[in-house]
Amino acid sequence: MEDENVQPNQVTLTCVLASCSHGGLVNKGLTLFKSMRECQWVEIRHEHYACVIDILCRSGKIEEAYGLVQALTLSNIYAGEGKWAKVAELREVMKLQGVQKQPGFSSVYNNI
Repeated sequence: MEDENVQPNQVTLTCVLASCSHGGLVNKGLTLFKSMRECQWVEIRHEHYACVIDILCRSGKIEEAYGLVQALTLSNIYAGEGKWAKVAELREVMKLQGVQKQPGFSSVYNNI
């Protein structure tokens, strides 16, 4: 596609990332994702993050995958995309299903 100067769409990128995951092409998949994040015309979606998490898990990088999941809850992914209606919808579903986000906390202690 690069040789033909054709820009892939969101579905194509998801398929390529999934193929990298299933084919064991860890470095290629992670390099593609990094280039997607640096590219202005690519809108990274939750499907892309799911593929990267799959790539990391299949390659044994469980802690790295866990860190990505922790950093990017689904509602934060939607918020990052500016999809506020989706954020509200997801949080409502989480509320109905009894899922609770763990509140933020500080690791700063006062020794007084």
